Amino acid sequence: MASTFIDGLLVRHTSKFKVLPRGRLDKQVLGRLRDYIVAHLDEYIEASALAEIDGRSPFHFTRVFARSVGMTPYRYVVHLRLQRALELMRERRHGLAEIAAATGFADQSHLSRWVRRVHGVSPTELTAR
Repeated sequence: MASTFIDGLLVRHTSKFKVLPRGRLDKQVLGRLRDYIVAHLDEYIEASALAEIDGRSPFHFTRVFARSVGMTPYRYVVHLRLQRALELMRERRHGLAEIAAATGFADQSHLSRWVRRVHGVSPTELTAR
């Protein structure tokens, strides 16, 4: 009996547990959120819709998301939209207006402003690189 007790103690105190820091999202939830955003990239995405996926209130979700990812949900959505827009621009099959519509930007100038804000150059200069 003593041997079983000692084995139990050793297992409990020497094995690593999957412990998330308090107030963080785990990788599975982040993956589901990313999949949802990518699937709805051309639509208006509210933080409340993302919070529902995680099962938290929008306020709490926004704080936990920012702590986990390093940016707000809105900035993350814009980040993914910009990534997809840049992929489409590099393919050179569509005009900027079409790309803006397909990636959820209001219009071509909205896309251009975000590209300039994040990358410091215009979309045409960025795709020429």
